[in-house]
Amino acid sequence: MTRPSSAPSLGALLQEYFCQRLIAQRDVSPDTVASYRDTFRLLLGYVQNTTANHPQPSPSKTLTPPWCSRFSSTLSATEATHRAHATHGWPQFAHFCTLQR
Repeated sequence: MTRPSSAPSLGALLQEYFCQRLIAQRDVSPDTVASYRDTFRLLLGYVQNTTANHPQPSPSKTLTPPWCSRFSSTLSATEATHRAHATHGWPQFAHFCTLQR
C-alpha cells in the first residue's frame, strides 16, 4: 500500500527555496541570502503577530501574495522595495513545488 503524498511543510519549502532556488540556481551572494533570510523572518513574524498564531505549516495558506503585499504595506517605501525583491518569487516557487509533489 502506498501512502498518499502530502504537501511539503513550510519549513521544507523555505529550505528548498534558499538552497536550490537562491544558492544553486541563481548563485546569489551570501549577503543576498542573509537579506532574504531576514526578510522572511520579518514576514513570518508579521503573519504571527497579525493572526496571533504561528504561521500555518501549509504554504498554500501562509506567505501568499496577499500576505506579502500586506507585509510590504507596513514598511517604509525604501524598505518595502528592498524587501519586495526577497518575497517576489516565493509564491510562484511554493506553488510550483507543491504541484510537483
